[in-house]
Amino acid sequence: MNDQEQTIVLEAREILGRYLNCNPVLSSWQALLDYCALSVRGEIEAFHVLYLDRKNRIISDECMGLGTVDHVPVYPREIAKRALLLNASALILVHNHPSGDPDWYLDLRISFASSMESSDSSFPMLV
Repeated sequence: MNDQEQTIVLEAREILGRYLNCNPVLSSWQALLDYCALSVRGEIEAFHVLYLDRKNRIISDECMGLGTVDHVPVYPREIAKRALLLNASALILVHNHPSGDPDWYLDLRISFASSMESSDSSFPMLV
């Protein structure tokens, strides 16, 4: 991205932050996609967890790991501990993938399935 594009992205993130403070409910799939496109997409591989209350309001958006071009270490135990600490009713797992390789999805599902078998979490989303 050039300097002008980076400035536009930063301004869009600021506007989104103000919007979410006024309307903190992720009421639709499109609202979630819009939020993630601005908050998670980037050059560095990142894994975010959106912790939600019972009305789908974001309690916290936390980056649980930064990685390399093709790897982000994420620890399901830490995600579960944080969800309990925040009293989250739901969570959404979000992972960008700058390299465009979709194989991470299967690895992530296997990892989380084995660590959180009885958990009711949303499926990961590629941004």
